[in-house]
Amino acid sequence: TVIKEVKETLRRVPHKGVGYGVRRYLQGKRGKVQPRIGFNYLGSFEQEAESGMPVGTMIASGNVLEEDLDLTAVVVKNQLHLRIAYHSHLFHAATIQRLASGMVRHLLRLTKHCLAKDRSEYTPSDFSEKDLTLDELEDVFEIFEGKK
Repeated sequence: TVIKEVKETLRRVPHKGVGYGVRRYLQGKRGKVQPRIGFNYLGSFEQEAESGMPVGTMIASGNVLEEDLDLTAVVVKNQLHLRIAYHSHLFHAATIQRLASGMVRHLLRLTKHCLAKDRSEYTPSDFSEKDLTLDELEDVFEIFEGKK
């Protein structure tokens, strides 16, 4: 259920989050509270990688780290690559290593859980009905499966 709730929350983000960074820079930084943690998922590049096209680095070397902690992820050839950048005066390397290890552990648990499912599970955002809750959708499926 937690996975479904997270999926629904993410799908409610306008335009999948595209434009947030643009708006932030267009508005200027005066008086604005900047995020302390940044996350950027660059997408999946299986087709380009398989064709021999080089992927390059995830972050330009001249970029300045504006957040205290910045996570950047990309999938290349079905493999997740995660870069964690941080200010060394705010975090110890051992702290970031524990964070990375915990993320790997939880991602592996999540992957194992999802792969163990024998069928896809739907959430309200998979359908056109906008006001349907997760509980209501589960009730509908139970009716169709003859459980109610």
